[in-house]
Amino acid sequence: MQLDWLYSWNVVDVAAGLLGWLAVIGLLIRQRRKQETKLPIWKMLLVALVGLFSFSFKIPLFGKIVNIALLPLGLWVLYLILRNRSWPDYRKFAWIGFAANYLFLATALLAGFIHGSLYDRNDPSTYLANLEEAKLVAIHPSAREATFEEELFTSSLAEVKAADMSGTLEWHYESIRANGAHYQQERFPYALVGAESRWGSGLHAAAYLEADGMGFLKWEKRKWSVARVDMSGRPEVRVTDQSDPSGRYVVWNNNPLEKVEEFRFYLIRDRNAGMSDRVNYYVPRVQMEELVNVTEHPYGAMPFPEEWAGIMREDDKLNKAPAADFMLNIFSQFYSRPSMLYVGYLPVYAEDAPPRSGSYKSGDEDTEFMMIINETDLEKPQ
Repeated sequence: MQLDWLYSWNVVDVAAGLLGWLAVIGLLIRQRRKQETKLPIWKMLLVALVGLFSFSFKIPLFGKIVNIALLPLGLWVLYLILRNRSWPDYRKFAWIGFAANYLFLATALLAGFIHGSLYDRNDPSTYLANLEEAKLVAIHPSAREATFEEELFTSSLAEVKAADMSGTLEWHYESIRANGAHYQQERFPYALVGAESRWGSGLHAAAYLEADGMGFLKWEKRKWSVARVDMSGRPEVRVTDQSDPSGRYVVWNNNPLEKVEEFRFYLIRDRNAGMSDRVNYYVPRVQMEELVNVTEHPYGAMPFPEEWAGIMREDDKLNKAPAADFMLNIFSQFYSRPSMLYVGYLPVYAEDAPPRSGSYKSGDEDTEFMMIINETDLEKPQ
């Protein structure tokens, strides 16, 4: 099994953040009571917020990426504005704002320690705590018919241990070589979608399962985007809800003169493997197919299958994860995940079909490009 995790809703971080802000407000109220000149509350808060701005840098510390404030930029701005008027009355509030950077640093480190004590990241049950909505989805043609047994899976989690993934590179090469031992076979042909982590952990699990065992891999994420290049009159994806993959429809309006007999629609992610930061990673291939008889339905709209939407939801959660590595935070704009999901189609033509031709046009944000897939791009396990 492959397990990918990311932070989302973290109750410990939220509580630590609230604690930090309450402490800052307490310091501001205390300072206001000590001063002879009672400043309006809104001015006091505004000065503190401006003082919070600083020149800072990020460093990894105790498993977290934290900001270290160096130069009080906000405080300098306030001084330039107020130096000829009432700077002495505002100075200490501005310094409290700048000092809040270190208060938040302390609460963040405390939150990391408490979170690690409450939620064991090495325990798979932390990420797969709630399996009521979980279901097993075949993501590759090599997957055999299988059912998800929740009780058996839950009981087996206690026995799961992280495996040595150094052999994933060899598997990857053997799966893409025509004479390889695992040619066009997928090591992890199933995805477990809909699983929820322990409440308040802020962790999300996306699990990929192999037929005869379980192992754990970790891979990171970055956002991706799809350029819009549409083929007029050919299938495309219409998006009715950008936040939910189930709000996508495959639409087509085929020209009968092209004599297309069938459209084969695919959700695909290329298999990949390698090493990053001395850690082996393996990305399972996704190849899920839906067929449409164009002879019977020359035009129409097909909602994304729920299995496709489930895989895309898990992938989208990974895309929104913060980079866990210090260098990835600094150079995140240059980083991309080894593989990404895309939708494509394979048209099946009649024997007497005319030569292919097509025109291109630009689209809008509610329409996504569908790539034409060649027969040789598809895996057909023996």
